[in-house]
Amino acid sequence: MEASVWMTGRIGGSVDFRTVKENTPCASFSLACTPSRYREGEWKDDGTLWVRVSCFGQLANSVKASFAKGQPVFAAGKLRVRKWKDQENHERETLEMTASAVGHDLTFGTTVFSKRNGNGNGGDTNTNGEANGSYGDNGGHLPHGNGGNGYGNGSNGASPAIPAAPAVNPITGEISTPATYTSETA
Repeated sequence: MEASVWMTGRIGGSVDFRTVKENTPCASFSLACTPSRYREGEWKDDGTLWVRVSCFGQLANSVKASFAKGQPVFAAGKLRVRKWKDQENHERETLEMTASAVGHDLTFGTTVFSKRNGNGNGGDTNTNGEANGSYGDNGGHLPHGNGGNGYGNGSNGASPAIPAAPAVNPITGEISTPATYTSETA
């Protein structure tokens, strides 16, 4: 039986990357889900639920370039139970998810989105396809409070222009580009 679910947790180890049939990229990682509950005047962790998350295609390339051990993430997809036998012939069960969407859990920090470039990697990767900077280390990509607002040279403190989303005519499919807004005009 499969169920569509949405889960949050932390990546429990390194992201495994490989190719599967027909050279399809596959990235997988262990997701540790540990709920906390407020009991008797203090927060206590419940038991950790481990789920093996697998991503395929372009999503796998993005996971390889973006995720690392310990990062808080969410995953949405199809959940199933896989039964198998260990070396002593004992029956075991593993929860596995085939993810359709994943991302960083912004409850615990910030992230920067880079549109994927033509080679299938995230736009902000090094030659090994690894993300530049790590979680908790902005790698020089986020505003630093170094004068102004952290964008550009910080000389005037003005907010950067923020493009509004393009509008799509649902009948013709024609795309119109709206005006660009800044904090002074928004």
